[in-house]
Amino acid sequence: MAVVLDARGLNKRFGAVTAATNINAAIEQDSVVGLIGTNGAGKTTFINMITGYIKPDSGSIHFQGRDITALSPREVTRVGICRSFQIPQLYASLSVFEHMMVGLGVVLRNAGLGGYFSRGRPNVPGHDAPAEEVAASSRVSGLAITATRMRKCCPAACASCSISPSPWSPSR
Repeated sequence: MAVVLDARGLNKRFGAVTAATNINAAIEQDSVVGLIGTNGAGKTTFINMITGYIKPDSGSIHFQGRDITALSPREVTRVGICRSFQIPQLYASLSVFEHMMVGLGVVLRNAGLGGYFSRGRPNVPGHDAPAEEVAASSRVSGLAITATRMRKCCPAACASCSISPSPWSPSR
């Protein structure tokens, strides 16, 4: 498969602290990738460099062949890369599908494609489909299983969750 994100030789220091040293990553199209590491390993720094929130001291980041190293976060979102900040809290009244729609709405707004007064159903950056189709697609349908499993294995953390048997359904 084609490489869509290529990060080469990324380095970042904050004063005397080295947060990232010589990071290289090549992400193929349609792949699902996990980023794991110990506290302080540079995971957040790497994501922040990819999404434009911080600039690497050296190295380059290419997305679909385009150098995005110097782009702002908003410009990076417009080319199709976005991030969500960890907010480990769900809205008990929303289904998984509806949670996905909230996140995709933020992506569309940040890309300048959606908002309160937007018209039509613009495609989500990085996808060839509107938000409703992306949220319901098989590429993310594993979230329904994951959400159900989370409720079974950690009821204390999910006590206020209302995960229905069909969490992808936009209507209950």
